[in-house]
Amino acid sequence: MTDISISQVVTNAVKDFRQTVPECVAAGVVDMSTGMLLAVDTVDSHPSEVLDLLAAATFDMFQGRNVVMIEDIFKKRRASRQPSTTSGSCWSTART
Repeated sequence: MTDISISQVVTNAVKDFRQTVPECVAAGVVDMSTGMLLAVDTVDSHPSEVLDLLAAATFDMFQGRNVVMIEDIFKKRRASRQPSTTSGSCWSTART
């Protein structure tokens, strides 16, 4: 039995995902704690600078100032709700 690294497992998963999804031209995994691109698979080749910018944009999209501001609003809204006034609506964010 051949042991493969976790890096290779992630790379294989990204490649399989891109190839399985119809019309998908690129797939990748970004470490959301560092913003680093861990794995990528694309139909075309791209310079590493472009992929690094894409990773940074992805990180910013999910962890950027606007997302944090929206999450803070959701947290405040949840905290201000009284159990007796809940009318079936539910707010959820990526971070808990």
